[in-house]
Amino acid sequence: MTMLGMVLVTLSTCFGVVWAQSLEPTSLFEPGQYGVGLRSFKFVDESRGNRTLQTFVWFPADKNDPNANRLSESSLVLANSTPDKSGGPYPLLIYSHGSPGSSSEMRDMVEHLVSRGFVVAAAQHIDTVPIRLELVDRPLDVLLVLNQLAGMNDGELAGVIDTNNVGVMGFSMGAINTSELIGMERDPVHYTTWCAEHPEVETLDCDPPPSEIIWDFDAIAAYRTTLGLEDLSDGTWAPFTDERIRAAMMMAPCIFPLTTEEMITDVKIPTLVLHGVTDATCDYQGNAVRIFDHLGTDERYLFSIINGDHNSFITHTEVQWYFAVAFFSYYLGGDDTYAPYLKLDDFSFFDRFGSFKVVSGAYKGG
Repeated sequence: MTMLGMVLVTLSTCFGVVWAQSLEPTSLFEPGQYGVGLRSFKFVDESRGNRTLQTFVWFPADKNDPNANRLSESSLVLANSTPDKSGGPYPLLIYSHGSPGSSSEMRDMVEHLVSRGFVVAAAQHIDTVPIRLELVDRPLDVLLVLNQLAGMNDGELAGVIDTNNVGVMGFSMGAINTSELIGMERDPVHYTTWCAEHPEVETLDCDPPPSEIIWDFDAIAAYRTTLGLEDLSDGTWAPFTDERIRAAMMMAPCIFPLTTEEMITDVKIPTLVLHGVTDATCDYQGNAVRIFDHLGTDERYLFSIINGDHNSFITHTEVQWYFAVAFFSYYLGGDDTYAPYLKLDDFSFFDRFGSFKVVSGAYKGG
């Protein structure tokens, strides 16, 4: 696996910003004021054959609860802890894992976010090998989790979760699902035609290994029909949007030919993209740069990891720790003091981790 090198951000329509000297970026790596609690739920979708999702929900917990005990030295979770409602309700973040991944694959990032005042939910998607219907089932999984949490009007988590102020985030296949949840349509005809015209593309975007993914668009279209999902007038697949979703972070998104550049402009909410430049699984230029260049919102950010491969986000979590805290605290937490952390000219403080550096920031707007 390629180790992370320097992180370079592709600058597009950037403008200089000078911030106060008191800014301390390394403070974002420190845990926040809250303890971390954890509960597990089973959510059932009767409309999809009683599809049952094991779902974990992390929430801000009372650090001073005498019954709470740290699960382990490597975790912030406090066993037997009770919710800390002093700052609630807290913005909700829903995480969609990679495939075939786990809802706990970025546990460190999740716990870090919760300690800073977020509730994070992550369902264990029921993926198949090879992948078949995940372009439909996974975004519906996220919406199921959102709706189930929104219906918790009593019990210990009542009043803890702000389900009207939601962020979605995902890695790899989870990033694909995230893009569907924020307004990106899908055009299988464009995918087939474009890939046929570009045989040189050997990444997952056009040439998935048969043992991992088979994009059976006929089967997906038929499945959409059984669920009552309508196509748009031009035959493309409508996205799975929800007005409660107000910000999104995508890590290593993929399969760009399924969405045209015109479709990307339909995304109007704040969006942050993280991608490795040497990603051999999901093409960097076709996915990350193309998304950033054509998003229909000025509130967009791209941070690109030089020599970072597809799995760098699993093996080195400090990048997403930092940007997730700054991004969601600003756009969901409503705290303007976090905006400067996204727009620094110098990210050399990442040197402390020894394996990579972030050297500049790319954004438009704000």
